[in-house]
Amino acid sequence: MPNASAVTNANLSNTQAVFYEAQAVEALYADLAMLTLTTPSNLPTRKGKTIQFFTYALGPVTSGVTAGNTPPTASEGQVGTGIIPTAPNVQAVIGQYADFITCSDLNLDVAIDDELTNLSQHLGYRGAMVIDTVTQLELDAAVTIDGSANIVVPDGSVTTASTVRASVASLAGRSIRRFEDGFYHGLIHPFVLGDIVNDANYNGLTDILKRTESGQKLLNEGMGMGDDRPVVECFGVRFVMSPNVPLTAGVPVSGKSAYSTYITGKDGIFSVRLGNTDIPQDRNFRAKVLKFTESAFDPAGVIGGGVSYNLRYVAAPRPGTGAGTQGVKRIQAESASDPA
Repeated sequence: MPNASAVTNANLSNTQAVFYEAQAVEALYADLAMLTLTTPSNLPTRKGKTIQFFTYALGPVTSGVTAGNTPPTASEGQVGTGIIPTAPNVQAVIGQYADFITCSDLNLDVAIDDELTNLSQHLGYRGAMVIDTVTQLELDAAVTIDGSANIVVPDGSVTTASTVRASVASLAGRSIRRFEDGFYHGLIHPFVLGDIVNDANYNGLTDILKRTESGQKLLNEGMGMGDDRPVVECFGVRFVMSPNVPLTAGVPVSGKSAYSTYITGKDGIFSVRLGNTDIPQDRNFRAKVLKFTESAFDPAGVIGGGVSYNLRYVAAPRPGTGAGTQGVKRIQAESASDPA
């Protein structure tokens, strides 16, 4: 049988050619999904750059009439004292985030790939990361407003099904509503999801899933896909997997680091765009492609094109301060699935 291996001689220059693949290998873009945790809103143009959300506080109207209390009675013939309502509010100021890449006309004419198209995807990922991070920072700010929204898993332990169930119960106990699809929305790092799946204890996720045919399929084949994102639905939460979550040093103890898992309800966090600004929903967002010709700023036309984005966006928590006011849960835990 002939030998299929080719033998080349370094002295023969005609064998030293290199073929360059014109299609770029896709970069390791992370799935970005912080916006799935939000309730979208819009600030119309020419209405200022500050948006305000308000709600009516329940305290004045529920005082003295909650379960276990005897409601006050009216005194015959006496007007009494009326209830004074209050309406807490929160304001957020639109931020502008812009960036660009330019290419010379020579570069565009000699490149072996469609450079502007590829750079559009590359820079678009940066724009999507900006929106993802701005939203994440506001989620953490909501936890600062309401310290009871944060759960730190003890040192040496990881996130389990029990942790998630407790978070869902806490949101429901605060009367935080689910989104229109019937779920709370969550964002979870793949390592943390691995911890939950690897929990083999009774009533853990694996123990529950193994009892049904669909659950066994999920365990064998991995998590499903939704909107081009890895999704798993459990305990009333529609989780999207994303590695773009904070890894916080010093939590749960010094020398350790913890991944953040987020769960939100309807109106827990607002995402606000200005006018018709195109806000990146995921890693597939593409920046605008521009083709240039001679101009007063470039008389010779040596800048052939570029890509850019210009985003006007802000995220905001729901109105109210103090325990029980925010529709967010953040779980911070180390991970046994992290190979590091």
